[in-house]
Amino acid sequence: MTCDLADRAATKALATELGSQEIDVLVNNAGLGDMGLFERSSEDKTLGMLEVNVTAVLILTRAILPGMVERGHGGVLFISSGFGLGYLPSFSSYVGTKHFITGMANGLRAELSGTGVTVTQVCPGPVATEFEENAGNFTGQKVPGFIEITAEHCARAAVSGFEWNRAIVIPGLFMKFAMFLNGWTAGFVYRPIAALLGRIARKAQLGPAKTSPSVKSE
Repeated sequence: MTCDLADRAATKALATELGSQEIDVLVNNAGLGDMGLFERSSEDKTLGMLEVNVTAVLILTRAILPGMVERGHGGVLFISSGFGLGYLPSFSSYVGTKHFITGMANGLRAELSGTGVTVTQVCPGPVATEFEENAGNFTGQKVPGFIEITAEHCARAAVSGFEWNRAIVIPGLFMKFAMFLNGWTAGFVYRPIAALLGRIARKAQLGPAKTSPSVKSE
């Protein structure tokens, strides 16, 4: 079945149709990204991203989950992002959508304990898909090969973790290490680093002349 998940009416129609069927596993995989300074972002693109990354996930999960609980088996696999566990400048809205998924997945997993329904969240780093191009990479720099993983790698890790009923799956050695550091690094340590990265990103997108407030001389 095809559906434009940025169209809420279409998503609700799909949810109604799927809600009457016996669905064993729901994979919330569709997602959009946006890269750039928040004040220069497109409102329409941001709202469309919220529809796909948040609202559609909520609508489809809410439609299918009751049947799983009633039958006593099934599962929901959330394909999220490493940004669901951390943050980085130039991705503010996207990070927000993924933190929603983290909260929803963790809450649902706790709610569904003992029901026979599995909830797993997958938090990969960069995956070799069209995502980066569609997000609007203004830097012109490619993701280093030792960080990026293939879609096949991500899919295998996701399915394996889901079958083992893991709460969170982090594919790739680099991301496992990065998320380990993220979990053990206090906020006051990372925030200055993030602020520096933010200044670098602002300079890359706007140029040095627009990175600081203008000062008028008398």
